[in-house]
Amino acid sequence: MNGWNRCQKKAQVNYKLQGFLFPDTYEVYKHTDAKKIVAMMLNNFNTKWEQISKENKTGLTPYEIVTLASVVEREAKVDAEYAKISGVIYNRLDKKMKLQIDATVLYPLTKGKYNKKRTLYKDLEVDSPYNTYKNQGLPAGPICNPGINALKAAVSPQKHSYLYYHTDKTGKGTHIFSETFSQHEESLKNQAK
Repeated sequence: MNGWNRCQKKAQVNYKLQGFLFPDTYEVYKHTDAKKIVAMMLNNFNTKWEQISKENKTGLTPYEIVTLASVVEREAKVDAEYAKISGVIYNRLDKKMKLQIDATVLYPLTKGKYNKKRTLYKDLEVDSPYNTYKNQGLPAGPICNPGINALKAAVSPQKHSYLYYHTDKTGKGTHIFSETFSQHEESLKNQAK
């Protein structure tokens, strides 16, 4: 049985292949049909998954790993932060905290296109099994197709005490991490100055 089949879960997901079409550079001919391209992407995922799954000592199922990796993929913008953000997600899951990640709200609102520039407070109320502001735990399924960095981070999260993070003002996609909500609020206030 291949990795993609092992990762499948009977859930009400928006797109059955979401999370398993491995993002990479593919060489295809001009008239290659979509089924062959999808097969290439799934085969590539299976190859990568076989390598990564050996490192999975997290206690999460393969489907949960891919789902968590997809959240990391949407949140992390620099290589150095993938495992750190993954660690925050695990810390919140361990403490039974809601993840409260904007990307899980934008996914159902934009049908996976992420073409909305800002998340508004009213958006956080969207009724969806993907909304981690309303629902405990991981979203119903992957919210994008995670790459190798996100998959590795999902099986090897960085160990730390951080529970919160937000983007910093550098514009480089880096984040400021905090252990407590009061530190997080203070960091946001300082950034707003």
